[in-house]
Amino acid sequence: MLLNYEKRLVDLGYSGSTRGAYLILARRLLEFADGRAIDAGMVDSFRDEVAPGMGSKRWGRYCSALNAFLAYLGLEHRVRPPPKVRSMPRCLIRPEEFEALLRTAFHNPVGWIARRDVALLMLLGDSAARPAELITLRIDDLDRGRGFARTRPCGNRMARTLYMGDATLEALAVYLRRRGPPRTADDGGFLFLTREGRRMGRAKSVDSIIKKAGRRAGITCLPTATMLRRMRITQLSELGLTPYQLMRFAGLSDLRELRAWVEVEDEGVRRALREMEPGGQAVGTEAAFRLASRLARSEISEDSFLRAIEALGALPGGSP
Repeated sequence: MLLNYEKRLVDLGYSGSTRGAYLILARRLLEFADGRAIDAGMVDSFRDEVAPGMGSKRWGRYCSALNAFLAYLGLEHRVRPPPKVRSMPRCLIRPEEFEALLRTAFHNPVGWIARRDVALLMLLGDSAARPAELITLRIDDLDRGRGFARTRPCGNRMARTLYMGDATLEALAVYLRRRGPPRTADDGGFLFLTREGRRMGRAKSVDSIIKKAGRRAGITCLPTATMLRRMRITQLSELGLTPYQLMRFAGLSDLRELRAWVEVEDEGVRRALREMEPGGQAVGTEAAFRLASRLARSEISEDSFLRAIEALGALPGGSP
């Protein structure tokens, strides 16, 4: 079997070193099977045996080799590498620091640039958007009537919906009015432009804008887009959104990814337990209805919408 598999790899154009690595893993799987039929359950057991102790990069290469052999055997089962869990910044931005960022953004001497910075900060703080998603947003991607924007595919990420509130929509409208008509012929209809009227070419441009505002605001640990994104996801977690609603909101595909984005502190746990006692309430009614309005505009199913409102205490007993 292995000789035929090697011939298949040669026909597919694999290099000698790659063929050798693929054959070693195929031989290990056959030894693990020990004459038994190879099926999905056996493949998963083999994965659980060889995966511990491997780094994510090495395990990703093993998955490619293992899936190539499974395809040769005619099995539809595939092994997926673990999701990449990025390291989070040690210091987190607090809500009062975010307000200071918004205030200092108005001090930019170029009027429409100041409005751009405010709109960008509010969109980041409201929708937990990634910088790469912001710089690819076009004006046509905004649905101001329904309160969301539809991002475009970016790298290996699929298009998703950015949810935003009325204050963010108003900030975007003010920015677009101050910006006026297209400033250059090649602006491409992009939402956020540079001072010269061109599209932002790099995601680092977003961090540069945030850090400049942070310096003017006197924030010790300079904020980044990642910190704003984590701040918003943590806020919604504390408001009572379920993990799967948070994953949809943030554009995440795995619970392990979500775990890295939510900051859980001992004081937050104690506060949640106190609020669960008789007479306690998770959040105020005003905050609950703001969240309900955002959920209603996001095309979430009615059952999911009502469950979220009930969790916030806005509809006791489940009746409107």
